Amino acid sequence: MVFNEKIWQRLPRSIRKVLEDAAKEISVKASKMTEELEAKQIEELKAKGMKVIGPENGLDLDAFKIKVRTVILNRFGEQYAHIYNTIEKIK
Repeated sequence: MVFNEKIWQRLPRSIRKVLEDAAKEISVKASKMTEELEAKQIEELKAKGMKVIGPENGLDLDAFKIKVRTVILNRFGEQYAHIYNTIEKIK
C-alpha cells in the first residue's frame, strides 16, 4: 500500500488501522496465491520435461546466489547493480 504521507497523516487513526490491517491480510493472501501459482507452474514445466533442482535436490543455494550475482554484475554492469543490491537488502 502506498500513500502520500500528508494524506496518510490526515486520516483518522481508526481508518489508518483498518487500511493497515487490510493490507496485511491481502499481503498474506497474495503471497499464498503466488506460492500456489509457482508450484503449479513448476509441475507444468516438469510435465514438459524440465528438470527442476532445488535445495531438496542438493542445490547449494548460497553458491548459486554467488554465481548469479557474478553473472548479473558482469553482464549488466554497475548500471543495474543498485537494483540487485536493493533486492538483497529487502530479503
